[in-house]
Order: sequence, then structure tokens, then C-alpha cells
Amino acid sequence: MNKSNLTKEGLKGFSISFNKAKTLGITDEDLKYIYEIGTDKFRISMRYTDLKGNKQRFTKVVQGLLNAINKKWEFLNSLKQGKEKSENSQNGLEEVVEKDNEFQDLTLREGFENFFVYRKSLIGKKTGKRIGRTTYEKDVIIYQGRFIRDCVLLNKKITDITVEDAQNYVDELFSAKPVKENENETLSENTINNPYELMHKAFVYFKDKLKIIKDNPFDEVEQKPKYKAKDRNYLANTDIHYVLDEIDKKNIRLRLLINLFLETGLRIEEILAIKYSDINRRRMTIKIVRALVKSRLTGELIIKDLKT
Repeated sequence: MNKSNLTKEGLKGFSISFNKAKTLGITDEDLKYIYEIGTDKFRISMRYTDLKGNKQRFTKVVQGLLNAINKKWEFLNSLKQGKEKSENSQNGLEEVVEKDNEFQDLTLREGFENFFVYRKSLIGKKTGKRIGRTTYEKDVIIYQGRFIRDCVLLNKKITDITVEDAQNYVDELFSAKPVKENENETLSENTINNPYELMHKAFVYFKDKLKIIKDNPFDEVEQKPKYKAKDRNYLANTDIHYVLDEIDKKNIRLRLLINLFLETGLRIEEILAIKYSDINRRRMTIKIVRALVKSRLTGELIIKDLKT
């Protein structure tokens, strides 16, 4: 961030207090071209001249003031680097040859190791890209499954994997049979979508983060597996009343949980995470602020964010 001072005039129009902004190291220059448009919502809007001399406007809406400040400086820095590169080219200067990429010779197996280290670093991250622990664990479990564990591509260099290799992998997924094979039975598209999505996600990482490939070969395959939402069966009102009537006749330990589940439509993981302090007896309300799940890798209980 810029080292200029913060003034109360520069903070005008923002809901953050002067002392808090000063503690965070925010300056007047940081706040320039940023406008608060809602609760923790900010718009970046600035005019600039592109490399062809045309007048343009950069506009972006961002959640969080610090995120907006960082996004603004990222854009200004990229604009500056683009102009410097253009000037060097016009002056006949040779572009600096990039050093050899240290990840250039990684096999797909080694690439996945790097990928999971990166994914693990995103767990609980406060800003930018972040993932939940259960999302990370789901990826690990998919990787350990037979569709990736037994994949012939694992020992091949990432840079040598072609669109044809990716297509062959997808074709094998579509022709795969269940472990307990029955005649004419095939796996559902949702089942084979998981390993395909993980492969695609890993190659996005190899392209955007490790920068060892220019294109993702899994972008070009035909007939990509797609997740299809399942039709779910729900209890009718008569069935719900029947269950509740039967519960009242019996002294069972899970009566409260079942009542909450049927009457509120909450998820089981949301009900299990309710604390006594979440209950407001005066208003007759329950506050749902967290979920409780069991780790499929370690078996331990995990407090996680709510789903949408």
C-alpha cells in the first residue's frame, strides 16, 4: 500500500472508523477511486489509457475494503508493467528470457502432491480464494479412488500430457464398470464426474499457478462428464404427522433431533451444531451459525461454515 497519510477528509464516505483504518495501515491514496456502495461492498472505478492510447474505464465490485484496495493496486501495477513491456519492445530491447521453471519436469503424480499442498493452504484463509476442510478432504478421497490411483497418466510428465491423453482418460471413465460388476451395468455420470473435475482442477493449477502448461488439455475433450442433480424424495405432510405422532408415544433419545429435522427442514449437520446459547426463549427462535460434520479422513468432528 502507498505510504501517504490518512486524513478524515480522505475517509469521508466510508463507514470504517478513522482509528481502525489507521490501525490497518490504510491511506488516502489507497482509498482513491474506491466507493462504498453497501454493507462491506465497494466499487472500484477509474479511468485509464490503454496501450493503444484509447480511454478506458476499469470498474469492479468487491466484498471487503482491504480486498478492494488490494484489487485496485493489482490492476494499477499490471497496467504499469504492461506499459513498461510495451516501451521496451518499442525501443528494440530484447525481452528477458524467463528462467527455467523448476516445475517443468514434474510427473502428474508429483504435480498432484504440489496441488494438494496448495489446496491445504487455502483452508480457513480469510481473504481471496479459500476452501473448507471438507472440500479439501473430498478431493483427497477422490484422488485415492481407483479412477486416479490406477491412472496410467500419473507417471507421465505434465508437459507431455496431450488432449488425446485427456480424451482417452475421459473415454475410460465413461466405459468403467462398477467394482461389483453386473451385466450391462455402467457407472452414473455423477460418479465419473468427480475424478474428471479433480483432474481438470489440477490442470488449472498447473496452468495458472505453476505456469508449466499454456492450455488445459481437459478443456478440449469431447463429451465431458457433467453433474446431474438428483431427484429427491420428500415426506408428505401426512407422513410427517404420522412420524411425529409415533414419536410422542415413545420415549426415545432422538425425539428433539427428529422434531427439529421435520419441523424446520434444517440439515442434520446444522441441528447437531446448535448450542444452548443459540436458543432465544423469549423470541422463540434458534440461531443457525455453524455446522458439525465428521471428517472422512480422520474421523474427528469438524465445525464448518454453513452451506447456502
